[in-house]
Amino acid sequence: MEPFGEKPRVTPEYRRWRSMRINDGIPLPDPENNVPVEEQLRVDPSEMEIAKHDFKKKYLMMKSRLSGLENEKNQLKFGMQSQEREIERLRKGKGKAEEDLNNLQNDYKKLRASAKYAGLGKTLAEWKHEIQEEKERADRWERRFNDIQGQQTTMEEELFRNRAENLSLRGRVGELEGSLQSFEEVQSWNNQQWQARLDQSQDRVRDRDRVMAEALVQVREVAEHLQTLAVQADVLSLQTESESDRGKKLAWLFRKIKILGVKAKQYM
Repeated sequence: MEPFGEKPRVTPEYRRWRSMRINDGIPLPDPENNVPVEEQLRVDPSEMEIAKHDFKKKYLMMKSRLSGLENEKNQLKFGMQSQEREIERLRKGKGKAEEDLNNLQNDYKKLRASAKYAGLGKTLAEWKHEIQEEKERADRWERRFNDIQGQQTTMEEELFRNRAENLSLRGRVGELEGSLQSFEEVQSWNNQQWQARLDQSQDRVRDRDRVMAEALVQVREVAEHLQTLAVQADVLSLQTESESDRGKKLAWLFRKIKILGVKAKQYM
């Protein structure tokens, strides 16, 4: 059996066991360092906090992409409206061309009818001249009629192309709306998942804060107890001054307790 007051021997196994204890994870105070205990116990951001920051960044990127899709959709709708107005203009132009063609045909018939009854008593040369003028006029009307028919054909072809493009634009708008709806559904599901993980992370943070608060309370209690022991050791050291081995060992033990009491003041 060891004599009372003899300095205990510390084995390597005891040191490893002691380093694995939870409360021993708290750093010892450095006399030259005035950093508060709370600052020394501060924990770096957790993995969940980093994930939360990354989620916010991805959410802003997806929100920007969604805004781009909305702008593209609005531009396509504006293009469709412009195409519809152009189609309506061509339709009106076609109707006007058909009306002009009918007027030309009626005028031509009237000219033919007037040529039969007009100019009685004229000379042969006058008749030939008038007939030549009528032929030239008829040729002009026929060329104009052909030009109008060509314009009508061109307008019909352009109308057909515009209709096809309009259908293509409508299909593109439908695809964009489907993609937007799918994106919103996925975004809603991701928000729910991230919110659940965020709630779990907050619960863990609260548990960690509670454990740290309890550890600080325990540290302060130990510090107060060591302070009390230091005062008592100081009193006993005055009462047990002796030159014997037992007195020396007690004096050495009291000095140790007093030193620990001085160190414990930093935690109070």
